[in-house]
Formats: sequence, structure tokens, C-alpha cells
Amino acid sequence: MRTPQSLAAEFARLACMSRASLPPNFQKPRESLRPAWEAHFASLGLTGPAAFLDLLDCDAEVELEFGGWGVLSAEASKYYQSLFGRSGYPLPLDGVYGAMLPIFCRDGDLLLLDRDGAVYAYQHDGDTQAEPPVAPSFDALLVTLLDVLDGRAEYPLDLLARSIARAKR
Repeated sequence: MRTPQSLAAEFARLACMSRASLPPNFQKPRESLRPAWEAHFASLGLTGPAAFLDLLDCDAEVELEFGGWGVLSAEASKYYQSLFGRSGYPLPLDGVYGAMLPIFCRDGDLLLLDRDGAVYAYQHDGDTQAEPPVAPSFDALLVTLLDVLDGRAEYPLDLLARSIARAKR
């Protein structure tokens, strides 16, 4: 059985790009995102998933990006969360996703954590109703993504395929 720390390190090593392989201007030392995220979780009365926090510790060695999904800073998370319900005509799904915590973003699409730790994927220009979680926990998401790399699982974050399947129903 993997510990959250080993799971995060394995995922970072296999799924993320080494900073050493990036051009020199991307190799600058970066301040850890972990303290800000821990403070953000605490301000919300939440305990951050250990594997997510441990993954943030890998940020010095790897670019925390996979399949176009990049980790958000705590400040960026607050910003994206504030967008739900901002329009003059909020949708019911704004209340559902607006209560969740954005942790990764890809072209405006979001991976979010609910208060129970489940991971949801929100497609900013395609979702008209709340979708079921893509993983019951952040740890489970990392395990599934590692299984995808090994060819043992289907990619759970193909939001276009999800929209097409929903349209065919």
C-alpha cells in the first residue's frame, strides 16, 4: 500500500516534467505552495488531502502539470471559486461547484475538492448540470492516473468525451 507521500512522489516522478529538463528561465527556485494551501484549508475549516499537500512538496523538482492540468496557487483557487454565481443569472450548478475548492485548472476547466474530499471536474463551457465525482478522493485520483500511465485504466478527466456521451443520452 502506498502512503500519501510516496504516492505523490511517484505521481510527480512519472506524470510531471522535471524542472531540470525545462529551459533555464523555468528553473528558478520557487517558493513552496504548501504553506499557503495549508493556511487556506485551515481558514475554511478543512483538512487538506495529504497526497495533495505532499504533491506540492514536489514542486521544486517538477512542474506540477499533467495532461494540461496545472496546480493552482491558493490565491488562484480563491479567484476561481469566486467566479461561480457571479453572473446576473447564476445556474444551479454554480451553487454546487461554488461550494467546492478548485485545486487544478486546464483552460478554464477545474478540478475541485468537495468537503468530503471527493474530486470533481468542471467543464467551464460544457457543464449544464453537476456531474458525479471523477474520484472519491485525491489519493484515488492519483492512483487512477498512475494506472492510466500503465494502461490499466481509462483517463477520467476527458471532459469533452464526457460532454459527448451526455449529449448522446
